[in-house]
Amino acid sequence: MVYLGRRADASRWNGRALAIDPDDPIVLYNAASVSVLLGKHDGAMSFLERYARVTDRKTAAALLAHDREFESLKHLPRFRALI
Repeated sequence: MVYLGRRADASRWNGRALAIDPDDPIVLYNAASVSVLLGKHDGAMSFLERYARVTDRKTAAALLAHDREFESLKHLPRFRALI
């Protein structure tokens, strides 16, 4: 929805998904993606850190290292610690 310019809807749906299943790895990963696209880098990092805790660390690191949506986070020490 962010790509369609529907930022408020994207944020609202993000919140709904997190309310339904706050520890689901797919929900956390997507919440991070939406957050970074909305310019909420601290929020995105929090979701990614939670994602890394509930999924296989090696898989998480590989996925994060190659996902272009997180380019704007790659310089952050918190992000580098995940990969």
